[in-house]
Amino acid sequence: IKSKIFNLKTVITFAFLLRILILLLLVNDSNFIASDSRLYKESALTLLENNSFSLSRQNLDIPLLIRTPGYSFFIAILYKIFNVHDIVLIIANIAISLISLVLINKTLSLFTTSNTALIGSLLYAVEPLSLSLIFYVLPQILFQSILITIAFFSIKLLKKDWTYKIWFLFGLSLSVASIIKPVGFYIIFPFVLGVIAFLYFQRVHIYFIVKYLIILFIPIILITGGWLYRNFSITGDFTISHIKALDLIYFKAPAILAYKENIPFE
Repeated sequence: IKSKIFNLKTVITFAFLLRILILLLLVNDSNFIASDSRLYKESALTLLENNSFSLSRQNLDIPLLIRTPGYSFFIAILYKIFNVHDIVLIIANIAISLISLVLINKTLSLFTTSNTALIGSLLYAVEPLSLSLIFYVLPQILFQSILITIAFFSIKLLKKDWTYKIWFLFGLSLSVASIIKPVGFYIIFPFVLGVIAFLYFQRVHIYFIVKYLIILFIPIILITGGWLYRNFSITGDFTISHIKALDLIYFKAPAILAYKENIPFE
């Protein structure tokens, strides 16, 4: 039974009020900072003040290689418009999470009933981990929203909505995910492989497969490929990020050394 009260507007209003209530309880910029937040903020300010994606404003000659630039660009744009206030980033996270809620509803509506889609949206509105991450200066909420967007376009393609616009936006979503968090780079290949397999088993003519893939790859080549080339020009290595090297030095190497030398972890 479709309720006049339980609808998407009601869920969005509830989600908005819940997020604002939590924000009012946390209104203090220091509450929004996690361990990784400072590097994202510093790289955003370096972009804003020096047009350089460097380690810091004091080290402009050292390129930042352990982070991808997507979230830093996002912060820099908001700082440019609203000045340097962390609460602006949290309000942006709230807005993005509400957009994600709508996207979840639209995605679920593609293959299930409207009531089920509303329940899915409501569950997202109160999901504790996502809710808590809204109130940190971190890329998780933006990245999550892009992943939901990828899921939405994936379902559209499975439903055979093969317009050029959908193919391009699907590729754009994949490429944006790759520069927000490095892990996003590793979902491109499986998705592209899945697309090729799907089109092949749908007996789509090779001409159309090639045409769709060209449209799909345009943003991937420009955005992800551009970032890979930037890193290659600096290090000689086509890699999305050098975070693995940092993990080795700071996390794995000390543990191995402690084990070999019988150094107590305390």
